[in-house]
Amino acid sequence: MKHLLAIVLFSMGIIDCIHGQPGMYQESEIEYQTIFFEAQEAKYKGDTDKQIELLSKLIKRDKTNAAVYAELARTYMAISNLELAQKNAKKAHQLDPNKEWYLLTLAEIYESSEQRSAAIDCYNKLKLINPRNPTIYHKAAQLLLHEKRPEEAVANLEKLQVEQGVDEETSRRIFDIHKTTGDRKKAVSTLQNLIAAYPDNVRYMGNLASYFMEIGEPENAKDIYEQILMLDPNHSKANIALVKKSSSKSEGSSKLTALIPIMENKNLPLDDKIKELMPYLTTMKKGDASTEDLTLLSSKLVALYPEEAKAYSLLGDVMFYQGKFKESESNYRKAITLDDRKFSLWSQYLQNLWELEKLADMKNMSEEAIDLYPNKVSAFIYHAISLAKDKSEASSYLEEAQMVAGKNPMLSTQISITKNWISNEKLSKDELKKLNLKSISEPLFFELAADLYQRAGDSNMATQLYKQAIRLGAGETRINQKAGLE
Repeated sequence: MKHLLAIVLFSMGIIDCIHGQPGMYQESEIEYQTIFFEAQEAKYKGDTDKQIELLSKLIKRDKTNAAVYAELARTYMAISNLELAQKNAKKAHQLDPNKEWYLLTLAEIYESSEQRSAAIDCYNKLKLINPRNPTIYHKAAQLLLHEKRPEEAVANLEKLQVEQGVDEETSRRIFDIHKTTGDRKKAVSTLQNLIAAYPDNVRYMGNLASYFMEIGEPENAKDIYEQILMLDPNHSKANIALVKKSSSKSEGSSKLTALIPIMENKNLPLDDKIKELMPYLTTMKKGDASTEDLTLLSSKLVALYPEEAKAYSLLGDVMFYQGKFKESESNYRKAITLDDRKFSLWSQYLQNLWELEKLADMKNMSEEAIDLYPNKVSAFIYHAISLAKDKSEASSYLEEAQMVAGKNPMLSTQISITKNWISNEKLSKDELKKLNLKSISEPLFFELAADLYQRAGDSNMATQLYKQAIRLGAGETRINQKAGLE
């Protein structure tokens, strides 16, 4: 420990500040060193009071040792006494104004006490001492932004790039400032400068193209995407963007059919293709003309990626929301066979089996889902529903579901709806009001809640809930027959 502390002592300049030659220390100098060693031992032991006492003793003996003041400043910082920390840090800086560490300590104290202008002054001085330390410039820029001085923040960061060249992190910060202040021209220029420094980096080029699209300059974005494809012909985003651009000018082609070249391009990732189709899937309506195109594109993905569960899952969703439950079932089953690691797929498949009224299959699959996902509440709920005729066994699974759900209000609502549905008892109006229907989003639970209201004689509310279940994908013919809505 003594040897380690001696190294610390030398590195901080304490021993250098004591007069005398090696081997010729005076008794007072040795005592001075000993006190500092003891202060460091107190520091490592966490005895702050002892450390402060010993450092203060050193200062009384020598009021010119900047390193001791700096150490005392750090000690006061550790106990959040910023007033004394600042006093000692300022003294250390006054005694040795070119010592970077002392000035950094003082800047940190000013920041902690929200004296931002004083902290900025410290960082400006530090730039003169060490002009190639990027942290100094970034810290100064951050403080300038807090002080609502964005132009100075940018100038500060640009000066850093003059010192050490253009880099991504600094460019990103400059771009963010220009974007926030609404200076599109300078924001574009910042990204262009980054590209000029790294002309082969297609990601930087992609960032500029995306920004052009964001600010409504598609032609400029198109030029960038074309440059990207010269470097990387298989670049997914650039290919997709250019196909969309060209198709937007084609007469008579829908937005979906225009995506056919993208779907058929084997060099583009499947995930990117699915991403392009998802907005259409989430807004598709039964009977809408676009559903035929969406089915075509999804089927193409299955043909191109016969071993990818995602492709079958997507086609299953398209079929499900058209009410073609037999077709969606076969696709969900195939997807699970290929990859059973996503519970959302299991949940959708179980809902599909409910639509087909295949309770035996639903029982078997939900049991398998519980084995694979023992922490998923809806697996227990689906299993309980499949066992509805055996109320005792169904209830035991709902009790397990409640244990897993804990105090989660949404899951508790699902369990409560299912429990009351299985009990086949008529609920009072007050009991129905306790059901937090605002927390549910799946068609199954709207349907079960509708059954409860129907059973209680509130046909108006039941009808509203049945219609909501249909809007979310429940079988319209089945619900209408069940509820007598036809």
